[in-house]
Amino acid sequence: MPHLAQRQHPPQEPGALHLTHQQDLLELELPAPDLSLYDAPKTHNPPDPSTPA
Repeated sequence: MPHLAQRQHPPQEPGALHLTHQQDLLELELPAPDLSLYDAPKTHNPPDPSTPA
């Protein structure tokens, strides 16, 4: 059952589709990301239960 507010206002029609033109884009040169963090060996150090959190 629709709510009172839904009956008072018809649903909004979808808006126009906005397409981006190549000339509207910013031309940024970014350095390649450093992904070496993901290649590092994984070490698991469980928390020490004798240390307060």
